[in-house]
Amino acid sequence: MPLDIPYKTHLDLLSTAFDLAHDRGVQGMKVPGGRALVATDIVRGYQLWPEREFIDRTAAEHRQAVKRARILDVGHLVWARSDDFVARSPTMPPWSIYPLSPALCARLITDYAMYFVTMSSEPLLAALDDVGLAAEWVLPRDQETLQPDEVVLRAHRGTRTIELRWAEMQRRLLLEMADLPMWAEGVSRLIDRHDSGPHPWQSFSDEWKVWA
Repeated sequence: MPLDIPYKTHLDLLSTAFDLAHDRGVQGMKVPGGRALVATDIVRGYQLWPEREFIDRTAAEHRQAVKRARILDVGHLVWARSDDFVARSPTMPPWSIYPLSPALCARLITDYAMYFVTMSSEPLLAALDDVGLAAEWVLPRDQETLQPDEVVLRAHRGTRTIELRWAEMQRRLLLEMADLPMWAEGVSRLIDRHDSGPHPWQSFSDEWKVWA
């Protein structure tokens, strides 16, 4: 569903994180919108540490990033990781067009570099509240695996309801790190359109510029 809203992401932070991980093996940082990012350079990590230590350091870096994002033990945390994912999903942009260096894109394609993003339900619900929507998180906390069409939350305004499915959240808010207020404004506009249906897929103006 086309929206007259310029597309904005925080993919610049992904480039910064990978620049640091190229030297350090792994790098975590907070992302606006209640998210935590961890980037790992697999080649560099195995140069620095044995496999078990690399895994442990990645877990520790993730915990610190979650703390910096102030989402530790806040709401329901969900996450998505990049390795071996985009090639399996027809709705995901290929790594080769991400706004990253050609060498890094190649490492993502071959899984020699990997990143994952964790997000809390609370900032997401707050962002929808800021644009005048009542929202509820419906994803069970004890559910370990998710299907693309799984409903994560429902947003309401009057008699209109829109459901956010996992595929949209995984792509937009996690792997693309879309700006959260921009995304929430998109939901607000969609819910006011009676031709959008219950599961609209947002299409922002100038979205191509992110990948140009």
